[in-house]
Amino acid sequence: MKKSLICVLSLVLCLSMVFALMTGCAKKEAAAETTTAAETTAAAETTAAAAETTTAAAETTAAAANSGEKYTIRFSTVNSPESTAYKGMEAFKDALEKSTNGQITVELYHSGSLYTDETQYDAMDSGDLEMIYTDQFWLANKIPYLSTLTAAYAFDSYDHMEKVLNGDIGQKIYDDVASQLGYRPLGACYFGSRVLSFRKGLGKTVKTPDDMKGLIFRMPNTDAYLAIGKALGANPTPLSLGEVYTAEQTGTIDGQDNPLSMLDSNSFYEVTESITLTNHIMSSVWPTISEKFWKTLSPDLQQKVQDAVKTMIETEDKTVLDSESTLADKFKGMGIQIITPDVAVWSDHVHQYYKDNADLTKDWDMDLYNQIQAAK
Repeated sequence: MKKSLICVLSLVLCLSMVFALMTGCAKKEAAAETTTAAETTAAAETTAAAAETTTAAAETTAAAANSGEKYTIRFSTVNSPESTAYKGMEAFKDALEKSTNGQITVELYHSGSLYTDETQYDAMDSGDLEMIYTDQFWLANKIPYLSTLTAAYAFDSYDHMEKVLNGDIGQKIYDDVASQLGYRPLGACYFGSRVLSFRKGLGKTVKTPDDMKGLIFRMPNTDAYLAIGKALGANPTPLSLGEVYTAEQTGTIDGQDNPLSMLDSNSFYEVTESITLTNHIMSSVWPTISEKFWKTLSPDLQQKVQDAVKTMIETEDKTVLDSESTLADKFKGMGIQIITPDVAVWSDHVHQYYKDNADLTKDWDMDLYNQIQAAK
């Protein structure tokens, strides 16, 4: 009897222990499930909070873009109000102020009244100016490989120049300028085919590079322009645009190079005796904006600025092309001698000069040059 009781008690004890173990495991599993559920819920809440934060940031950005914050673009040039460059600026101003409903206001300054060619870059750097005109000749002083674009006869026509500078090649260059210098070219406006003009009283007909020997010839003050003056056969001297009229009038210089439209808008024809149509440079000007200012604009406003630049390019290009077809006859009617030379003679002379003076081409990017020539 006693043994039976002991067996029963032992069995009960074992069952109790088994039950206790099973209960403990169940509690641990329940606790684990509770912890996992809590962690999952917390993670989900964190993800949701992050999504809300991202959405809020996007909404804040969008709100800023559409908040109607006002911007002012100060656009400076050394060109006169009669110039095609300034007419393009006026078209840009009208288009941009209209498309943004006045959210962006454009202030125009001409004739170097705000900054000169030499000081405008410092003004851009300091934030005192938002837009200027520049070109490859000025930028080559800071980014040497751009001298590739400054070669005389690099472009053989307006269409060639426009295809390169307002296409993929140009965009790559503009992005590089923005990255290196902090101001972004937005395209290229045709400024005219550069020709040679000579002062009254010179008494010399210039048909070939040999006729340029000994002549004091004004060129813009960049290394690339001065090199072209030498390549054309002259003795080049740097002079600001505002000094050219008086210098020709007094005989300080014998001539200059500029597009026909510049001879017209600056009244240089009044002191000009002859013009030789060398067409050695397909000149362009690049409307350029401060990269720092550019980045303050929303993508929508950036696109509107770019669209206004397209209007500007169309305006300037048409104005210049139309004027080039009539100005030679206009000047001829004023008694100015118009000389149409053998351009191939001038081109060959220039290319030979480059070959003989390798230092002038040491910074050229020949891959870029070949891409330009292939785009004809």
